[in-house]
Amino acid sequence: MIARRQNPCPSEKFVGQRRTEKDWSYGESPYFCYGEEYFGEVSRLFDERPDHNVGIDQWLEECDLRVRCMEEVMKRLDKKDIFGEGEKRKSILINVEVMPPDYRNTERALRLNPRGSAILAAWLDTDAERLPDRMVPRDKTEFTVVLQAVGDNKVEVMKELRTLMRLVLKEAKDLVEGAPKNLMQCVAKDEAEKIKATLEKMGAKVELKASSPA
Repeated sequence: MIARRQNPCPSEKFVGQRRTEKDWSYGESPYFCYGEEYFGEVSRLFDERPDHNVGIDQWLEECDLRVRCMEEVMKRLDKKDIFGEGEKRKSILINVEVMPPDYRNTERALRLNPRGSAILAAWLDTDAERLPDRMVPRDKTEFTVVLQAVGDNKVEVMKELRTLMRLVLKEAKDLVEGAPKNLMQCVAKDEAEKIKATLEKMGAKVELKASSPA
């Protein structure tokens, strides 16, 4: 599954913030049909594997193997810059998900995406399944960006948040009116400090806290 922020859509097929209200769209991703081009051989190999007529334990092992294979394919495609380079890559979230969702989807997203990217931080903050406490990373070089207060320049802060987090107007308005509010999680130190400095120039009060996925 490949996800990219699109326009708000109520469809259940979209995976995203508050699921039925947001838009982590894989169905409308420009990469959606790449499966036919890049995953054909994977599909063929899967067809040669055991079918569903096996015991539950055997099938669970088979499912785990297939998910790991898909993750490896995504890693290899990413190394070939199929999902873009630089800032373009940072605007796309890639993942291999299982349904119903569980914390392993979050683990895969953390492995497959650049740490500290704004879109990964937004997904972790709004849609990721919570990791068990024993598995939460303790890397103190990553931070949660917290909007403590908006200040007098509310409109400019909203504009900056829309650009930074690719939000629609209502989303940005809800954030500034809900302060104090977590903006992003697991953001690299340099990027977190840059975001903080930008917002504080506009009069907002921003705090950085050592972060772990929610």
